[in-house]
Amino acid sequence: MKKTNFTLIEMLTVIGIIAILAAILFPTINIIMTKAKENKAKTQMNAIKTAIMMYYTDYGLYPSHEDLTDETNYRNLMEYLICADGPGAVTSQEYNPRKKRYLDAPSNYTNDSDALGTGEADVGDYADPWGNRYRIFVDKNYDGTVDSTDNSALGANSLVGSIFIYSFGKNGTDDSFIAGTDDLCSWK
Repeated sequence: MKKTNFTLIEMLTVIGIIAILAAILFPTINIIMTKAKENKAKTQMNAIKTAIMMYYTDYGLYPSHEDLTDETNYRNLMEYLICADGPGAVTSQEYNPRKKRYLDAPSNYTNDSDALGTGEADVGDYADPWGNRYRIFVDKNYDGTVDSTDNSALGANSLVGSIFIYSFGKNGTDDSFIAGTDDLCSWK
């Protein structure tokens, strides 16, 4: 009669092969997750840009003439576009009297503003997939370009167009539009 049991060597070989396959698979899963977050960020940037353009079409001006990289002004803009009171300092109906919703609110959107000034998105903010606020640049003087006169955070960069949205990406730091970094721009 022949034995059909596994030997210790055979069992260790199978475990070793499974470990090697898992080691190959984990980095691939990480890459896929990163790409999914990048795609989500690009989709959100396009939604914000579309919402601002729709607001402009309805009211004939952009929803805010303030520096939108500032936390309070960013939160106010999101209130105008979402048409719901959130963590901003104004009521959305002040600047959106038609009460039209231009942008869907994230599931955690609340009026909890206890963390103003942190630099990162707080509960209730419209944030990128890495938990940071988007940087939004709008042509405030309506000359067809966005530059440092429209927003000092843009620095020496000048962009032709009216609305540009920027995410710091996975590392959460501003790499100032340097090619090859993880920053995501709506214009690239």
